[in-house]
Amino acid sequence: IYGDAKISECAEIGGTVEISRKACICGTAKVDGNARILDEAKISGAARITGEAIIAGYADIRGKAQVFCNSIISGEAYITDNARIYGNAVVCDKAAVCDNAIVYCAAIVRDHAIINDNAQIYDSAIVGNVAIIGGNAQIYGNAWINGNANIKDNVKVYGRAIIENNVSLYDNIEVLDKVELSNVFMLKGD
Repeated sequence: IYGDAKISECAEIGGTVEISRKACICGTAKVDGNARILDEAKISGAARITGEAIIAGYADIRGKAQVFCNSIISGEAYITDNARIYGNAVVCDKAAVCDNAIVYCAAIVRDHAIINDNAQIYDSAIVGNVAIIGGNAQIYGNAWINGNANIKDNVKVYGRAIIENNVSLYDNIEVLDKVELSNVFMLKGD
């Protein structure tokens, strides 16, 4: 523990964890393995951080969120409500992952993107800007979601698909491989 880092009496710390600068571990949070909690990052509630995870910047991880393996959470990212981040996943900037959403493998969630409501982002998919992904949607492969995209209701976007700007996808649609959807566009399945 270095600098002005704080650990509450109910938090559990184990392994060779590094907690430095003004990082705060509070509530019943558990941090172990070789995790690094840096800068002014905050881990609270019943959150769990383990493995080689790095939490930096002003990242806020709370509730029953879990971050493990080699994941990196940075900037002002917000992880809560049973969300899980693992593998080599990165969540950064002001992105939020919540409501049982999962980000894993080498996926990247950045900018102001919101991943919620059981959505899954994985493989090498990238979700950014102000995109909102929820409702059991799955974004994977090398898919790229950007802009004001709104994707939910069991939609699958994968392969090398590109979704950007004001695109909305609902109700069991699959978008794959080299499909590019841009600007004002709405697709509804079923």
